[in-house]
Amino acid sequence: MAGSDRKPKTVWTSSVFGNFITPTLTFNMTKLDFKYLWEKGVPSLPINKELQIKNTGPLATTIHLKIDPPFSCPIEKLTLEKEQSDVVKIDFDPGMKQDRVSDHINGKLMISHEGHPHKENVLLQGEVCFPNLKIEPPKIDFGCILNDTSKKKYLVLSNVSEMPVAYEWSFLEDVPIVDEAEELAQGEKKKKRKKNKRLPINEVFDILPVSGILQPGQTENVEFTFYAGNGITYNGTAVCSCDGGPDYEVPIHGDSNLVTYRLSANELDFGEVAYNESSTKDFYIENIGKVPFEFNINLGTVSRPGVIECSVMSGKVIAGEKYKVTIRFFAGVPDNIREMFLVECSHFTAERFTVKAVGIYPGCLLSFPRSDEEDFASDFEKIKSMLNSKKIDYSALFHGTDALRVMPPPPAKFVDKEKAIIREKETFIMDVEAEVDRQ
Repeated sequence: MAGSDRKPKTVWTSSVFGNFITPTLTFNMTKLDFKYLWEKGVPSLPINKELQIKNTGPLATTIHLKIDPPFSCPIEKLTLEKEQSDVVKIDFDPGMKQDRVSDHINGKLMISHEGHPHKENVLLQGEVCFPNLKIEPPKIDFGCILNDTSKKKYLVLSNVSEMPVAYEWSFLEDVPIVDEAEELAQGEKKKKRKKNKRLPINEVFDILPVSGILQPGQTENVEFTFYAGNGITYNGTAVCSCDGGPDYEVPIHGDSNLVTYRLSANELDFGEVAYNESSTKDFYIENIGKVPFEFNINLGTVSRPGVIECSVMSGKVIAGEKYKVTIRFFAGVPDNIREMFLVECSHFTAERFTVKAVGIYPGCLLSFPRSDEEDFASDFEKIKSMLNSKKIDYSALFHGTDALRVMPPPPAKFVDKEKAIIREKETFIMDVEAEVDRQ
């Protein structure tokens, strides 16, 4: 402020200049790749590579290096003058991959500048290659099979590594489980224990081949066989050991029991069916046990083709399920019909299944003379004798008494003679005539 001036005046002006520098580094490689291939008898040693770092900025810089396992760097701090370069060694230790499963491991060399927030990274990738297999499916389940039988299942081994794989199978044994419900159902426990003798798992399951060598990309089918006991459940583990690689565990389950089933019926009665029409009814095959079984329907015992048709002729019934079978019946003739076919379930003796019905037909009373009067008269006497002696067992015999009761009055245009012929005829004679016509 000058003199009596109350406001300040500018007496000098100065300019300040600054140049803010971002540290700049260059690398001979922006990414370091490491690869380890397993070799039998050769220890896994760290793999190292050199990284050249150059300070291309106008000022000196001090950098800090940070890295995570399985990568490592012996240098943690480094000072670089302008245009100065230095080499750091980066190590990759494949021995830290204890599970021996081939993998790609990604990491970073993180570089920070002292006194400046700028950071830089160098990508690191390590590849480890061990003898590895792919197993499909990952477990073997034999389900429940019939006692004292065997069943085979297969899995596929694939060599997904870059070197040959030598493998060998072995078993880890679990305690077999005796079916408690069956054990309680048996009165004599000593006999039950003797019958359900617990066998070592290598006597219950079998594997072929038990060992082998697979070249890169090669596949092989492995056969598993389950030899069933008597109501015993086995749970075990098959172990596939790779030379230089991991152990692969494959859970195995197998159960055994008796086949038990039930038919909802052994006979179908269709009642009265028009001889030229069809009718349908159902029955069920039920699996009341634990073992799936196959069934077959045999129509070879049916007297003539077309009388019986089945919706299914064969199939498989899963444990605890029912299988519906639809029977279509076609009489074809006006008579008592009784047919039989066979239902074959698993190893059991075939069961007889009966189908019965009465084929019926429409009829009418006519006063017209017959064209074959002589033949009719001969048949009339024969049928009359059979009806009198009750040798005809047709269930839908014509009954003249009932027919006359429901027959409407003849139309008025009928002559009296025609009325008399129908109305005054003996009902038994009407029964005989109707049976002659049926036969």
